[in-house]
Amino acid sequence: LTGQLRHAGHGLSLALALEVLSRCDGIILYPGWEESGGCRAEKAFAMREGMEIYNLESFLQDEC
Repeated sequence: LTGQLRHAGHGLSLALALEVLSRCDGIILYPGWEESGGCRAEKAFAMREGMEIYNLESFLQDEC
């Protein structure tokens, strides 16, 4: 049961994150994002929605 609750918590957290992301113009990915299932899902969502996608290093270089 503990594993099921943890999984439900993760699913709810991802749903909330995607709801917030749906209100954004783009997403900035931090180094190592590929190792996180949640980050991969957020990137896939951003791609599907046609959002701007940046990695942190290039975003900071462009802004400075």
